[in-house]
Amino acid sequence: MNGGPPSAGAVPDALGRLPGQPANGPASSARTLHTGGRTGDHEGAGPGLLTAFADALTGAGHATEILEVIGGGAYAFAECRVNGTTVWSAAEDASPPAAAVGAVLSAVNRARAR
Repeated sequence: MNGGPPSAGAVPDALGRLPGQPANGPASSARTLHTGGRTGDHEGAGPGLLTAFADALTGAGHATEILEVIGGGAYAFAECRVNGTTVWSAAEDASPPAAAVGAVLSAVNRARAR
């Protein structure tokens, strides 16, 4: 993964669960997404918050695979493959889970802009 940011500690575990998220049971993510001039409600499911968010993005027409998310404190970096394009992106938020979600969303937007 050349060209990515230095590792500062994993944000999610291997299943996309964030620290403090229960180890059993699926997660869901319901979001209102604006894409392609349309706004719609999309829901995704997965073993963790980030995988559920990626599922919701895929349902909105942006096939999203999270390859890696790293972060520390208020910063998160995400490497994602979106509709076949691999990009790195970053986000900042006082909440580490919100920073991780923001980094994934930023990666989707970067991939769409290419």
